[in-house]
Amino acid sequence: MLNVIRMDLYRMLKSRYTYIVLAAAMLMMLASVFMSKQDVTYYQQTPSALETLRLNEEDTEVKWGIYIGHVSPEWCADAEIPLPELVSSNLQSHILLMFLVVFIVLFAGNENRTGFIKNIASQVRHRYELVIGKLLSTAIFTAVMLVMAVLVIMLGSEIFFGYVHIQDFGKFMAFLGIQFLLHIGYGSVILMFVYLFQNAVASLITGILIAAGILQVADAVLLNVVPAFNEIENFSIMNYLTSGNVALVSMASGNDIYLKAVIIVAITLVIMGCFSGTIMEKRDI
Repeated sequence: MLNVIRMDLYRMLKSRYTYIVLAAAMLMMLASVFMSKQDVTYYQQTPSALETLRLNEEDTEVKWGIYIGHVSPEWCADAEIPLPELVSSNLQSHILLMFLVVFIVLFAGNENRTGFIKNIASQVRHRYELVIGKLLSTAIFTAVMLVMAVLVIMLGSEIFFGYVHIQDFGKFMAFLGIQFLLHIGYGSVILMFVYLFQNAVASLITGILIAAGILQVADAVLLNVVPAFNEIENFSIMNYLTSGNVALVSMASGNDIYLKAVIIVAITLVIMGCFSGTIMEKRDI
């Protein structure tokens, strides 16, 4: 097991795409802060547009899909924008989730292209160890990506807004911890797709589409097939998926939402881990 983990970590550290994905994600974070600054300036100079933004902000519908840049009406006042809110809006936008999909597809899918899986599979007693190694590598990559994202957004705040305003540090750390778990949970889903499809393009497209909220289309079907779901206020399947909770969990979330997110992550890791392990055990390498 330890040898498998060490080999996966070594491959991750030595692979160029690891750093390319990280660099691209950080550039996107910086661009997002820049776009937020541009939008803040626009709304400050256009009162009618700011009033429309305030009215739209009252809409409690969650943005399940991928988006770049975000502006809150409060940001357009003279008060400084808190760094945790900038970070929160970028994590909820699913941008980093999209880059995590790219990394996992390249990292796990590369085994098939290089023949690495054939060499290592004969050296492990149980192939599910390979799945555990990938999940641990995914966790480390996610942690590095989140830390770098915070630092880059901090840099962007200093460059484009001229300050870095930190508040609610305790809440911010709790939020980052939950987002870290949710990203790992979604990573386990993508890893299962890689093993199931054995095709990088299919895995990549599926992962990005789910991150973009395509599973919302299932809501109408479920509401018609299971009438009991109509009794649930604002029912959406996205509320019960790791990708959906990435958008749902915010700095303002209470302990009940955090607890639900942790439970969803735990269930997802168990189910996806079992599926991936079974596929690897049965797979003809």
